[in-house]
Amino acid sequence: MTRSTRSAGGAVRAGQFDVGMDGITITEERAQQVDFSIPYLRSQQFMLVRADESRFATPQEFAADAGLLIGSQAGTTSFYTAVYEILDGDESNPRIVLFKNFGASVQALLNGDVDLVLVDAASGQGYIGANPDQLKIIGSPLASEDFGFIFTPQSDLVEPFNQAIDAMTRDGYFYYLSTKWFYFNDPNAEDVYERLPDLGGRTVTAVTANDYLPLNFVDPATGQAVGWEYDAVEEICRRIHCVVEWQTAAWETMIAAVNQGQYDVGMDGITITDERAAQVSFSVPYMTSQQYMLVRAGEDRFVNATEFAANPALLIGSQAGTTSYFTAVDQILGGDAESDRLVLFKNFGAAVQALINGDVDMVLADTATGKGYVGANPDALKLIGPALSTEQFGLIFPPEDELVEPFNAALDSMIQDNYTQYLDNKWFYLYDVSE
Repeated sequence: MTRSTRSAGGAVRAGQFDVGMDGITITEERAQQVDFSIPYLRSQQFMLVRADESRFATPQEFAADAGLLIGSQAGTTSFYTAVYEILDGDESNPRIVLFKNFGASVQALLNGDVDLVLVDAASGQGYIGANPDQLKIIGSPLASEDFGFIFTPQSDLVEPFNQAIDAMTRDGYFYYLSTKWFYFNDPNAEDVYERLPDLGGRTVTAVTANDYLPLNFVDPATGQAVGWEYDAVEEICRRIHCVVEWQTAAWETMIAAVNQGQYDVGMDGITITDERAAQVSFSVPYMTSQQYMLVRAGEDRFVNATEFAANPALLIGSQAGTTSYFTAVDQILGGDAESDRLVLFKNFGAAVQALINGDVDMVLADTATGKGYVGANPDALKLIGPALSTEQFGLIFPPEDELVEPFNAALDSMIQDNYTQYLDNKWFYLYDVSE
């Protein structure tokens, strides 16, 4: 769906505005008039159907059968793709069955009430993963367009905007925005965000020890306290309208202090255990730490942590202060953080490259990251052995505290819309404490 941008483009070209945006498709014609950023969004829709669908395999075959129905949500990319790529531009076509949200349209597909739903690749694979025997994607992508911001020709803003867009693409922030605005936001009805509790600007005192990189720590370059948990709690309060007042306390005193009500909420990569749950209330888990052994594809000297530990010639690649580092020390090296079998790198990617190069023999990785590296290097890497060190982390509150429920609601929304995945990417895989 290419949109008209004549008046906005002219104003930006003339320098009346610094930057313009309106879902503007990048075209060669427009690039003669304004400067474009790199693409921030690609609109590419696929046909999601029931697993046993055999009546059509292309948009043309679907369009030719008047008895087939499309499920969609008005105003979305998939709606306009259905209208303009399949149904000849007729927005009122009765073959489009509208639902209040994307999930309802997929459920209607599963129920047999519609015959097709258009989805982007990531969402489609997610629904197939949740319903592997019921859904599939067919055909080629429809309506592939790249959207960009526009600038006055030769604007000095293009390069800094491009760098920011690139960072937001790599850390998953754009994926979170797409999930939020394309699938969770509902302009016509109360949506997941409007159903969240409202604390009315209440101040919440949050405590951490700043000793668990990258969850909470003092950035050596700036001297500022930062990390996954800082970002997460600030986002929670943004969603439920509270203000965070940050405090620090030693880890060994934190649980007792929260238990006594000295602080409203505590965090320090705190593992949820029955013993601790007898002293404080926990939030729902915000993170599961589960590590697997990532090795070279031809590795046959060991198949589990016990066999690895028994061979003193084998080396582990890791990054100091990370979950994989502590798992290696505690679960494989008997608590010896000074072991010469532990080779440290400045980031996770460098450790994996050392593994591929043969400089180390194993790297511990969580499931998602490990599968990602195996997918990118299918002939070079594999995951082996059972999971090591499975733990769930939670925020802590005074016993039976009234903040638990609103914090849980906000956390749940952040997990659903992939904000927590963005935080994982930002802090565990892209942040480099040395730079």
